[in-house]
Amino acid sequence: MDLMGLVPNWESDRDKRSPKIVHDCREPPDEDEVDNLIKGNDLFSRFSRWVARKRILSTNHYYAQACLKSSTAVKFEISRHLQDFPYMIHPFSPFRIFWDITMTIFTLAALIATPFLNAFFFNDQLRSLPFIMIIDFVMLFDVILHFFTGYFDYRTKIVTLDPRIVFTKYIRSYFIFDILSGVPAEVFDFMAHGDEHINWYCSTFNFVKIFRVRNLICCIRQFHKSYHMSFHKVKILELTIIIIISIHWSACLVYYVPMVVQKFDGFDDAVSKSWILSASMKKRNSRLKKYILCLNRATISLVSSEHYLDVTTAEDMIMNFLLAVLGKLGFVYLLSQFLQLMTTFHSSAKERLRLLQQLQEYVQYKELPRVTQKRLMVYCNYWYKKNFNRDRRIHAQVSEPLREELILHNYTSLLEMVDLFKYLPRAAIVELVKFIRTEIHLVNDVIVKSGTHGDCLFFVGSGTVAVYTSLGKEVCHLEDGSYFGEIALVMENEQRVASVVAVETCEILVVPREAFQQVVAPYPNLLSQLQKVALERLDKTLLLDEIYKLEDPRPRYINISNIRGKRRD
Repeated sequence: MDLMGLVPNWESDRDKRSPKIVHDCREPPDEDEVDNLIKGNDLFSRFSRWVARKRILSTNHYYAQACLKSSTAVKFEISRHLQDFPYMIHPFSPFRIFWDITMTIFTLAALIATPFLNAFFFNDQLRSLPFIMIIDFVMLFDVILHFFTGYFDYRTKIVTLDPRIVFTKYIRSYFIFDILSGVPAEVFDFMAHGDEHINWYCSTFNFVKIFRVRNLICCIRQFHKSYHMSFHKVKILELTIIIIISIHWSACLVYYVPMVVQKFDGFDDAVSKSWILSASMKKRNSRLKKYILCLNRATISLVSSEHYLDVTTAEDMIMNFLLAVLGKLGFVYLLSQFLQLMTTFHSSAKERLRLLQQLQEYVQYKELPRVTQKRLMVYCNYWYKKNFNRDRRIHAQVSEPLREELILHNYTSLLEMVDLFKYLPRAAIVELVKFIRTEIHLVNDVIVKSGTHGDCLFFVGSGTVAVYTSLGKEVCHLEDGSYFGEIALVMENEQRVASVVAVETCEILVVPREAFQQVVAPYPNLLSQLQKVALERLDKTLLLDEIYKLEDPRPRYINISNIRGKRRD
């Protein structure tokens, strides 16, 4: 039985007098940037808009949610992309997501097919030519797409879409390896000599495609956050693919190298002692059976075990030595990766498990309703994703000068946007930032309520808030970089004339009046000067009813106190 159902729906007299504010946006919807850029209703225009939406930012992408903290930043990024770089592909776009997944699967298939076609179709390369042509074409197309795709700088957290910068960066990085892996050497040879034969060195050139392993690993590592896969699953998948490709390529090379040598020396059973001409190999009358025997021989070499087919020729000895060295290095690499995987698994799993256990115990003890449980989980996930605890630990461990530099950097936008802070000495600013606190507000949280006394300045670090009159009429939205309640820092007994409600999950920076006045107290006449500045700015500030009359109100600052000067006179 649900005991919460027996609780009466009781409201206090105060709640009955003041209307309950829940965000219900009545502002006109934002204009679609794609519709503004590509107008028309014909088939070509509709197709162009569809293509544009596929190459712009996708809000479902992990990095779009993590790096672009609010809807305002998302709209700005889309606008910047379409206006400044309309022909580029955003790295967080739906098309790029689709292409990365496609290339991951295709590259894996190509790395499996290429050595098998080279080795086991050595004497019948015309049959493997169509498959090689398809692989080369797709890889060359991927190279072209790289020139038209922006990149995300993980250090600066900035997406670069400038084609000149993208071109230069790609040319200087892995372009040479990507282009070599896609050169259709066999196609050129076939066009030069016709269908008589294809030279062996053209098929050998296909082994350059092993460089594509780097692209494959990069795509897989993006699954960790981009596609909401755990780090440990991605790491296990990465190691599994590396092991499979290494053994598979070794098996194909074990057969391919003797085939190339025999092509020069001639396939003379009486002279050659190569294992590919042994009686055991001749019994394998299909390519699959030959591949299985080669797989067994390559595995034996990798683990440095004893061969049951003698290693007699020079090429067999060289291949056996190289594979034995590769096996030893591979074992060391896998051991280090598994140790790292186990270490990170235990540390992250313990931290996450401890948080979940604390939440579960708290929910059970307090008997919270489902709605409150859901909001609590959203809050904790946001806190965990932003790593606020990490920032606190770092600030606690570094030296005082470095801590001061880090904190000032974190609050750069706040200090630059608020006019009052521009009049403070640096020493006062350094002291003030120590009192700034961060609050997280979920959807429909009332940040400020009309009729209450103001004692803080609020700065919207990320997110969107809505401003309401005391009667519950929506006035406008305030977004990233906006602030309100500035007068409360320099004036006492200020009463809020509007309410502010969170439209989405918001990160709000709060500056208390008590701390502000404590900081400016050592400076004579500074407070009175700041009061004059605030009143002068107030005279230039739009009133609530004036803002409401604007067609597209997006103010950066709005006063929600009752000091209005004499603007109406």
